[in-house]
Amino acid sequence: MTGDRGAEAATARASRMLVVEDDAPTREFLVDALTTQGYSVVSVADGAEAGQRLRSSPYHLLLTDIRLPGLSGLELFRLCRAAQPYTETILVTSAPDLEAADHRG
Repeated sequence: MTGDRGAEAATARASRMLVVEDDAPTREFLVDALTTQGYSVVSVADGAEAGQRLRSSPYHLLLTDIRLPGLSGLELFRLCRAAQPYTETILVTSAPDLEAADHRG
């Protein structure tokens, strides 16, 4: 089993993630949790900067809030699919449903 954990740790170190969250404490928590597990994490607070990052650097995973200033998480998902089709994406929200999460009020 020790060999399996070593391989998992090596994979984690090779994985580069982009975390997009406008709430600073939540963003810091996610970055801390992922870096503790050995992931290379880049974090930004808004969709516009995330879009620039996705256009200029490769990532293995995009972890994004849906409701963001600038581009929404859903818009980032679409941009990511076009710019980096092999990047996995996780969309998160504290809203009760997707319609409420994507509503800009």
